Amino acid sequence: MNPNNVPQVLLTPLKPALILGCAQKLRVLARVQSPDPDPATVSAPPLPPCAGH
Repeated sequence: MNPNNVPQVLLTPLKPALILGCAQKLRVLARVQSPDPDPATVSAPPLPPCAGH
């Protein structure tokens, strides 16, 4: 499987540092990055603009 087609989970700690040798619970920001679209798939044409908006 192409690695560009696999979603990635990105974890960013909310604290800048850890204490070495201590068990810790961290609050993190978790983000899921979607994979790149497959160029072989056919995309739908854009929708027409709504009348009155």
